[in-house]
Amino acid sequence: GCNSVLDYIDDVQGSEVEKNRVMAQALAFRGYFYFHLVNLYGQPYSFDKNALGVPLKLNSKLSTGGMNRNTVGEVYTQILKDLLEAERLYKTLPEDEQNLHNNRINLPCIQLILSRVYLYMENWEQAMIYGEKVSKDYNYEILDLNSLPLPDRYNDPAYMNYYTWDNSEVIFLFGNQGDVLNLPLTTVQYTEYDESGRPTYYTYNVSVVSDSLVKVYETTDLRKKHYLIWERVGREETPRYYVPISKFEVGYDYGISWGWSAGVWGGAFKVTEAYLNAAEAAACLYKETGKGEYLTKAHGLLDQLRVKRFVTGAFENNSITDPDKLISFVRDERRRELCFENHRWFDLRRYGMNELKHIWYDQTGNSIEYILEKNDPGFTLQIPNEAFEHNPGMVQNEPRK
Repeated sequence: GCNSVLDYIDDVQGSEVEKNRVMAQALAFRGYFYFHLVNLYGQPYSFDKNALGVPLKLNSKLSTGGMNRNTVGEVYTQILKDLLEAERLYKTLPEDEQNLHNNRINLPCIQLILSRVYLYMENWEQAMIYGEKVSKDYNYEILDLNSLPLPDRYNDPAYMNYYTWDNSEVIFLFGNQGDVLNLPLTTVQYTEYDESGRPTYYTYNVSVVSDSLVKVYETTDLRKKHYLIWERVGREETPRYYVPISKFEVGYDYGISWGWSAGVWGGAFKVTEAYLNAAEAAACLYKETGKGEYLTKAHGLLDQLRVKRFVTGAFENNSITDPDKLISFVRDERRRELCFENHRWFDLRRYGMNELKHIWYDQTGNSIEYILEKNDPGFTLQIPNEAFEHNPGMVQNEPRK
């Protein structure tokens, strides 16, 4: 679709401004789509940019011949080319059209994506520059969680919707709630029978919040209550945490109405990511150069975000000076802030594809441990079979051993 727009833009009527606006959107989305694809089906850029990525199809012409996979590095080069040209075109528009909330991508969103791309490439300088640009040059504000009532399962809604234009952090909304919630709201039902043959019916969710995420929050961090659906069970003092859906509106007694309907968004680009992209980049530059200006910058970006996340009076400014500990802290902060927002898997890949263990409990309570070893081929998805049906030039990724 993006290619068709770009191929035929010169054949349609309209002013230069109108054509620039359309071309900028098509280029921005093509760049983002390729960024998403190459991080699903290609190795992380920082691991091996010469590994096979995905085929670059840059026109709408049909062909019967196969297309070979471009390298990860070649795909990233095209991503940057598209995004930087989209940024340039948006800057040719009248200033009051560069940052509209009209369900069309805008200039700060393009710059936020550039910050993310540069972060994945470990181009720390540009990741920091673009992250700071988004956080400073526009009027987006970090939501103070102290201003929100604490979630209550007996309220309606119990948990607020963060994916709405009413949220001062939102730069651009995308996707559909039905697509995002299809997996975490999937349930499995099973039946147990007592000695007399009477059945007891049980239902449990396929996806639940991990214990490691729960433990990464401090007691006075308001995100633990606002971002994680929880309740006390019986007389237990420790809350139990449930499905990862709390950034959508959740109704009375944890009920949620969801589906594929217009205006119910599945995700968002938010200014909070810009702070974290810039903070991580600054921390990495501090490690590389030892310059105090980068340490100060990383601390400042973290503090501006975190002060709005802690109970009033409980927040403390960041004072970490060890470079490795600072980078680790920023990445934990990224996990705390951006949970359930389509970042964690890609972050784990670019952090070095370290070993992951996951315990799955079957319906009888027996545990099964699954392991992704360091640099496991399973960190990169297998290409779907249908891709080979349409493109004989494709080569499959290495399977898990």
